[in-house]
Amino acid sequence: MENIISWVIAFILIFTAFWALSYDYKKKQNRTPEEYQKDIEKQGITGNRLLQVGLLELEKFLKPNLSSSVDYLKDEKQGKTKTNKQGDDKDQTNPDLS
Repeated sequence: MENIISWVIAFILIFTAFWALSYDYKKKQNRTPEEYQKDIEKQGITGNRLLQVGLLELEKFLKPNLSSSVDYLKDEKQGKTKTNKQGDDKDQTNPDLS
């Protein structure tokens, strides 16, 4: 009996989640231009910001190695190498070992 109740509750939760998603989708599809502008203002997205975010996402899509290149340059600027330790080339920089 407990098993049946658990399954019924799980089914109800899943059903309500799908219903909520479809309701929100339909609501967004049927809104007026005034409601759309109000939603955009509430989210704090202006036309310029929306364009900037879109172009940044497009650049990430077109250049997938860009973020790893930026991370590498930041590490190199801080003096870190692949092992993420500063100055791991001590044998090359320490004159006592020569």
